[in-house]
Amino acid sequence: MEKLGASVKLVEIKKQIADKNTEQTTKQSEITAKESEIDALIKEILTKKREELKKYNLAKGFKDDNRRTQSEIYDIKLLLADIRYLENDGNADHDSSVSQENTA
Repeated sequence: MEKLGASVKLVEIKKQIADKNTEQTTKQSEITAKESEIDALIKEILTKKREELKKYNLAKGFKDDNRRTQSEIYDIKLLLADIRYLENDGNADHDSSVSQENTA
């Protein structure tokens, strides 16, 4: 009789394990979908930040006719830091993937 009860418990435990594995797979696929959404949003934000950065014409430099005010320089620094932060998963100390952004 005890063996019968033990095998019933074993079957129940195996069913619970199978249910939890299915639930884990479902949750993992939801997480993957959310990560994809986040990556798409980050790329969109990066594109907007780079477009905003283009209005400063950094390629022309900062000398003579291209001098900037302190507030413009501050805004440029913030944009560059935001871009590095978004590109490097929250670490603004690493370089950007665009070399011109690293030397600006």
